[in-house]
Amino acid sequence: MQSLPDEPRRVGEALGVLGACLGLHFGTGQLTDTRLKLFATPDLWTSLLGIARATGLLSAVESAVNRCGLLPASSLQPAVAGLGGALAAIGAEHRTRRAKMREHLVEIAGDFSRHGIETTLIKGAANLWTGAPEWRALRDLDILVPRHLAETAQGLLVAAGYRCAPGGERRPHHLETMVRDDLPGWIELHVSACNRRGERLLPTSLLLRHTIKEGEATMRLPHPAAHVLHGLVHHHFSNRGAAYGVIALKGLLEFAHGYAALDQDGIQLLRSLASRQPRLSAAVDLWIAAAAGLFRIADDARFEATPDASRRWAAIRARMQGGKPCSLVGALGEDMRMSLSASRLGAAVAAAGHRGKLGAALHALRGFLGETPFTPRRRAEARQRASGILLLPA
Repeated sequence: MQSLPDEPRRVGEALGVLGACLGLHFGTGQLTDTRLKLFATPDLWTSLLGIARATGLLSAVESAVNRCGLLPASSLQPAVAGLGGALAAIGAEHRTRRAKMREHLVEIAGDFSRHGIETTLIKGAANLWTGAPEWRALRDLDILVPRHLAETAQGLLVAAGYRCAPGGERRPHHLETMVRDDLPGWIELHVSACNRRGERLLPTSLLLRHTIKEGEATMRLPHPAAHVLHGLVHHHFSNRGAAYGVIALKGLLEFAHGYAALDQDGIQLLRSLASRQPRLSAAVDLWIAAAAGLFRIADDARFEATPDASRRWAAIRARMQGGKPCSLVGALGEDMRMSLSASRLGAAVAAAGHRGKLGAALHALRGFLGETPFTPRRRAEARQRASGILLLPA
């Protein structure tokens, strides 16, 4: 029931109904149309759950379906009689997993605090701490600690019964992944908020300047605007979504939810942080266009798309639903055309003090030159990780 359709037409249909379903998190204007479409074509439920599983969005779909009463009564649609139970199991498993992971997170944060280690929760760990959004699925807990205290923090985890995961190698931005038998996931102790590609656009030092202290503990959370921007950087640049011409749907939903929750000051801060880097500013515009288009967010000026972002999203969506690969040169060409627009270069000059638009352009080009191609197999795997949808035929 949860297999991903492999025909381009079916993938496009599944992507459309996924977007409409997830759009219910932002309003119920399309509820009737979505309900009628699923009622008329019961097989669409199979496609919906298949693409939701492939993209890590099962819990988000379950939440939208149950909150809006999207599932028809089995007496009206016998073909989906077992769907209610399947969705209930998905929701129960998700809530149990989150509860267990939060219990571990509280324990670790308290232990680090007692030993004077200042921590910053990033990505899913920050969402888990605040409890919102409740549908966000997560595989691990990302905890940022000062580089000079990282080994001490890892030692505390070992003392608490954690061990290095098999194959969980150390990387420049985080230590070995840590596991414990009663944790349904793993721990990543970060010394940088992003990998090398992400750090070029949103340095850890800049992220840390926009954090909020939690109570009396030595723990901090990114400002909501910085958290939203960091998530985009993680998915679109660290995980190479931009280099492969795709957008991670799970990351896009999290971005849209976080962006919609920002007040005007928060949006201003996000824009200010992004405008320092033309490529990051272009990515924000692209993701706003993608969120508005895929989730059908209407009548909200915050999600008004720029023309170049709308065109780029249309090209990306066509590739994602048509299974068409994009070359590294093609993807970076799209990225470069948006990033090097006069308005974004001008904003970078004002925000970061570059010596004119030429200086801002040269600074941005260094980031493009840092993108390195892989073998065809590695590129296909990376595209699938970035989007959740396999864009190349097997």
